Amino acid sequence: MDASTRETEEALLNLSNAFIRNNRLAIKTASVVVQRQARAKHKFRTRTGAAESAIETQFVSKLGLDVGFVRLNNNVALHAMFMHEGTKPHMIRAKNKKSLRWVTAGGFAFATSVRHPGTKADPFLYNALDDCAARIDAIFDRYAQRTIMESGLS
Repeated sequence: MDASTRETEEALLNLSNAFIRNNRLAIKTASVVVQRQARAKHKFRTRTGAAESAIETQFVSKLGLDVGFVRLNNNVALHAMFMHEGTKPHMIRAKNKKSLRWVTAGGFAFATSVRHPGTKADPFLYNALDDCAARIDAIFDRYAQRTIMESGLS
């Protein structure tokens, strides 16, 4: 093997390693950007912040495939899924007590069941992804340029 072939193989190996490393960083960075957007821009009224806290990122790397997820952790706030997807009108019945109770202007109201009108969907995860499309493109462009610089091919 001559010197130029070795140099070419070394350059390709550097390119491959730089691509893998920078692609992973781009995926992680883009996932966090979408997560932050989803936490900041939604239509639901927050009371405790649990729904925002349920918006998480996850990175999986298996068999050479890298995937970033922005998802709702139902263990943190199950209701976040219902706010995201919406619900149809439904009945709510008392389970553990004799009646349901809620606050009214004059004190409390009680009932054994109520007809919930449903919840309009607020697809804040999808909206965040759409809102961040240009930023995601810029992130991947930046890491692609970084890959070229690190590989020594520029």
